[in-house]
Amino acid sequence: MCLLPFQLLRKVPSERLGSGPEDVAEIKRQPFFDQIDWEKLEARKIPPPWKPSVSGPGDVTQVDK
Repeated sequence: MCLLPFQLLRKVPSERLGSGPEDVAEIKRQPFFDQIDWEKLEARKIPPPWKPSVSGPGDVTQVDK
């Protein structure tokens, strides 16, 4: 079982993964994120896995009722 979601969603913010002195570097080292090229992601050079089609800023057709 992967404990990563539980470490990221702890109720007390100071106990969450990435809240320590290493900040986000602690999260990036997790095996779950091994496939991510963080530099490309930050530069917005990685396309999203899915891009919804919307007709305008008020279009909520992709939101569950």
